[in-house]
Amino acid sequence: MDSTVYFGSGNGAFYAADTTRGELRWRYRTKSDGEEWTNPPVVADGVVYASVNNPRPSAADDGPGRAYAFDADSGERLWTYGTTYSASPVTLTGGAIHFSDIFGSLHTLDPRTGKSLGDARLADDTDPNRTVSGDRAYFNGGDGRLHAGRISLTRG
Repeated sequence: MDSTVYFGSGNGAFYAADTTRGELRWRYRTKSDGEEWTNPPVVADGVVYASVNNPRPSAADDGPGRAYAFDADSGERLWTYGTTYSASPVTLTGGAIHFSDIFGSLHTLDPRTGKSLGDARLADDTDPNRTVSGDRAYFNGGDGRLHAGRISLTRG
């Protein structure tokens, strides 16, 4: 059993720590202080997927919301995908990475490359709390009710 835990902090750092030995395995620092990692990250097939929000992005940043993929062993950054709005925690389902932004868009990425597989507008609300499970996205539709929609990665 792997004894590594992965987590982000509110100071722009993302960590991998060995819980058996109590040692830091690796650390990744973003470009700006004050960035907040959305937890929990997702770990699958030797890759850690996580997202970060920056309430005060600078010109050096890729935007206030970003998704990352790291090699779980080395901490090498494999790819980054930036959005113009804050990002929710990532999920991995149906062979794709999913995360939403604060303005109701669900972003779907190829987990190997970080390239966009498409975006879908879920709702006209500013609640970033959306989740994906199986082939369904669950979200607040801006009317105080829980909504669900099927996700299809095929193009017609």
